[in-house]
Amino acid sequence: MILKSYAKINLGLHVLNKRADGYHNIETVFAEISLHDTIRLSPCATIRVRTNNPDIPCGPDNIAYKAALLVQEAYGVKKGVSIHITKRVPHGAGLGGGSSNAAAVVKGLIDFWDLAEKPLTARSILRQLGSDVPFFNKGGFALATGRGEKLRPLPPLPSHWIVLVHPAVHIATPAAYRMLKRRLTPANKKCNLYFNYLDCAAGRTSAAVLLQNDFEGPVFRKYPRVAAIKNMFRRFNPVGALLTGSGSTVYALFSGKQDAHAAAEYFIKQKQRVTMARFTHA
Repeated sequence: MILKSYAKINLGLHVLNKRADGYHNIETVFAEISLHDTIRLSPCATIRVRTNNPDIPCGPDNIAYKAALLVQEAYGVKKGVSIHITKRVPHGAGLGGGSSNAAAVVKGLIDFWDLAEKPLTARSILRQLGSDVPFFNKGGFALATGRGEKLRPLPPLPSHWIVLVHPAVHIATPAAYRMLKRRLTPANKKCNLYFNYLDCAAGRTSAAVLLQNDFEGPVFRKYPRVAAIKNMFRRFNPVGALLTGSGSTVYALFSGKQDAHAAAEYFIKQKQRVTMARFTHA
């Protein structure tokens, strides 16, 4: 069985406050994009994970392995599975690659092992795997609050060209939160992300109004070359540019293909890793 595991970008990200459980409340819009990994499931006596990226663990520390184990335990499955992941989504880049892999494996194994549909069980597994994993079960566009697990489906945005630049910087999410320190969006501040998004989806305003990310300040101070990518995008007339998630990928939205291609070609000449993508549900 072959599965596609799509990446996401954040259209705006506000970190509101630290919770009693040690996590942070956030408000963000997740948008699924066409950049994806490919996952192949095949019969095996045990759970086995392989990838084409030597930097990603292949044993029990791999989130796809954890996903398979949770499905196995929750449904009482005795079979194993070989999971081969062809990675195209950069690791530690704010694109949700690992979380998407986990969601794809959960959904895929229910079919692969011919299991009875148990939506509540599947949702419980997704929540155990990570705050943003439930989003990838359906993808599209969604307002995410709480730790990122509370999802409100949103109508699609008008189509854009998306250029993503992936600097050779790995930013672990816990480290990014530590960098925030006190630089949080006040919990009582009205971010208006939901209503601004609806205006954008209806064509009443530009998507540029969404593009704010609380992680940009601390990440850009620590990694000036990441900040330089966003500044350089301004040469090419984008709708806007933003760090996605906690980084390190920076993307820009373009209304026209020509400007998007010009930006991509520039960064390629600068020896940057570049991807062009579209929204999957535009």
